Amino acid sequence: MNTVTQTDCLAWKLVSRPTTDVRADHFELSKVSLPELEKGEVLVRARFLSIEPLLRGRLMDRSSYAASVQLGEIMTGRALSEVVDSRSEEFKPGDIVEHWLGWREQAVVSASELRAVETGPWPISANLGVLGSSGLSAYLALTEIGQPQPGDTVLVTAASGAVGALVVQIAKKLGCRVIGVAGSPEKCRFVTSIGADATINYKTDDLDSAIREAAPDGINVFFDSVGGPIHDAAMSHLALHARVVIFGTMDFYANPDRPDIGPRHLRTILVKRAMLRGFLIRDFDDKVPEARAQLAAWWRDGELTAREDIRLGFEKAPQALADVIAGRAQGKVLVEVA
Repeated sequence: MNTVTQTDCLAWKLVSRPTTDVRADHFELSKVSLPELEKGEVLVRARFLSIEPLLRGRLMDRSSYAASVQLGEIMTGRALSEVVDSRSEEFKPGDIVEHWLGWREQAVVSASELRAVETGPWPISANLGVLGSSGLSAYLALTEIGQPQPGDTVLVTAASGAVGALVVQIAKKLGCRVIGVAGSPEKCRFVTSIGADATINYKTDDLDSAIREAAPDGINVFFDSVGGPIHDAAMSHLALHARVVIFGTMDFYANPDRPDIGPRHLRTILVKRAMLRGFLIRDFDDKVPEARAQLAAWWRDGELTAREDIRLGFEKAPQALADVIAGRAQGKVLVEVA
């Protein structure tokens, strides 16, 4: 096989750690060298970068379920790439693959670090959104931990986001009454348009009274991606045997140095005999094929709405992350590398 001559490519490196807001100048565009392909390796060119709130945690110099990005390292992240050249029997030029190689235009990588992406009658970008981590997380966290039943009241925070919007729709398909929490009239209108029975604007509404009015019999499933004061208000309105899904802590991502101080909820959990559990998709790897098949069927039949916010150009990645963390984006944020 003829091997493509390797050259330098561009990559975004972390050069300073944000203490509060994420800014574009925390990153620096740099040239990195590509090695020659060896047996079992693949050369890939990025097509789409996935910009997700969880990347904020990778910018902190503290232990977590995933390693932090060190200063001077290429920013990590999920991406879709096209195979340019291959010395692996598993992949051929033109294949689309998913990986965690981060914010770089090209990379030489072991085939074992790539996942083949099945293309279909949809844009390939959907494989990072409704048919990828966003959709799979929404489906699995809701069904496996939340275990919604027909007639349940489900409250969803960050309901206009890539995951939250899908949770709203899936809960409705499962026969639930859904309350969506979002941060602007426009976002609330969008959440209503995808099926929510009620919406709450956490920036203008009194959370306690709004939740009481929207869920007079309490919350059966609380799907929380935010934490902070919104979490505290919702926990005061749990129904008996409620299930609380801790999907994310965006309030902490936006204010990492602010003490996370609020009421303790142990008494509420005890009295309501509630279940509270955190979600990481890696815990449900065996369920992924089934979940992807169901999402693909709904998506193919036009039964799911998935909003994409695509930023054109590799140079847009840092500002896209800043916008996600600051709540200035809606839906699945992607950077199209062109």
